Order: sequence, then C-alpha cells, then structure tokens
Amino acid sequence: MFETMAERFHTPEQKVASRLWRAGSAATRYVDEEERRLILQALVVGITVWALVMILKVAAHWGFHRLVTVVDHAPSIAVVLIPLVRSR
Repeated sequence: MFETMAERFHTPEQKVASRLWRAGSAATRYVDEEERRLILQALVVGITVWALVMILKVAAHWGFHRLVTVVDHAPSIAVVLIPLVRSR
C-alpha cells in the first residue's frame, strides 16, 4: 500500500524485478541443494533442446527454400527427366 522513499523512485520494471527477486528468495527456503541442482539441470537441458530444435527448424526452412529455388531455376526438361531416370 504505502511506498517507501526508495521504492518511489524505481521504474516499474525495477519494481517487478525486485518483487520477483524477493519471491524467489522466499521460495529458496523451501528448496534444498539437491532440488536446486535438479532445477538448474532442467533449465540447462530445456534451453539446449530448445536451441537444437530451433536450429533444425531454421535449417529445414532454409533447405526447403534453397531446393525450391534450385528447382525453379532449373530447365524444365531437367525437372521432368531427372525424377524419371531416378525412379528406375
């Protein structure tokens, strides 16, 4: 309700960060060292998996775009004959 002088001069982002920090500090009282390690491990694994999936997603989009560009610029006879020769 009532703000202290120090809180009055903070930006809204700093207030949110301060509240989150206090909430996180209060939550650590209920989490032991093993659980903190598991949480950190889950975060690292999650970020790593996310990064790999994003790299594969971008690579698939880029590869498909390159394939369509190559086929678009290829002579029409090559687009027709290459799959016919390969299917035998």
